[in-house]
Amino acid sequence: MPTLTHDAPPIAFRDPKRAAEHEPTNWSRAFIDKKGARATARSFRPQDLKALQEMYFQFEPKQIAQRIPPRTEEQISRWLRCLTHDGENIVALIGRRLVGHAVLCDLQDGRAELAIFVHQDFRNREIGTQLIQLAKRAAMAAAYRQIWISVESSNLQAIHVFQKNSFQFLGSFDTESEMVLDLSPTGRQIDK
Repeated sequence: MPTLTHDAPPIAFRDPKRAAEHEPTNWSRAFIDKKGARATARSFRPQDLKALQEMYFQFEPKQIAQRIPPRTEEQISRWLRCLTHDGENIVALIGRRLVGHAVLCDLQDGRAELAIFVHQDFRNREIGTQLIQLAKRAAMAAAYRQIWISVESSNLQAIHVFQKNSFQFLGSFDTESEMVLDLSPTGRQIDK
């Protein structure tokens, strides 16, 4: 199964036919986080790249799951160029500071892989939930029938957030757990 690791060969995650049919949409959602700060989750814009790189340069812990995010600034920059070119990207901002990132990458067969990262200084503030909800909407608009994610089995906080957003367990392998969200009309869950 393809993964989002930074040292994978450069492949196009998005199916060319799907890419031709679906260009990234301008998603946006304003919200107040758990600490009362005004925040926005929205589609990635090319001018966000530098701020996104800065978030990952400061992100800890590095290589939290599947060796991402990468460790070095050069690896992070290369990884992000690939993701922002081939994936459906959503960012979260508090004020003008970029504090979170989600990306959907095509797995073919109507499935997308989701990766989500929130800067360590902004966790437990509903930012991850907002990113997941916009990613669900983007996936549905792109006609995906399923979102797949791999999460560290020990990351109980992330697992709770995914379960709260209707993801179900598929199974566990070593230190990783696989979860899936069914977007088919019978399995679809609409945001609260």
